[in-house]
Amino acid sequence: MPLLYGRLPAWRPLSVGVDDGPDVRQLERNLVALGHDPDRDITVDDHFTRATRAAVRRWQEAAGLEETGSFEQGDAVWQPGPVRVGTLDAYWRSPPPPGRSPSPWTPAALFAEGQVEVAGGGLRAGDLVVVPA
Repeated sequence: MPLLYGRLPAWRPLSVGVDDGPDVRQLERNLVALGHDPDRDITVDDHFTRATRAAVRRWQEAAGLEETGSFEQGDAVWQPGPVRVGTLDAYWRSPPPPGRSPSPWTPAALFAEGQVEVAGGGLRAGDLVVVPA
């Protein structure tokens, strides 16, 4: 499931002719950031244009989706920024079964502090230490 950045949930399909709105701006911002507007035809605003439709088609092709030029509510997951998937309980284009929730998100970078005994030295306070999972 593709992850796009934005604070607004997908609440309606987006295509040429849809009413202007901040969700269109959010989608256009992602399409441009991901390189799907190579000719810089998109004006990032609240209006879904033919240039937006062309960029959606390029994004759909890259994502292995049907190239319709319309962005549907289940085409991607929206989050404010990078996330790490805690568990994988994904349900493609359908809600989770009763009693189950979608995958929980955790911050993309996890940090911990603690004391480490070092045999042989070589580390100083503040050095980055990677602990394999």
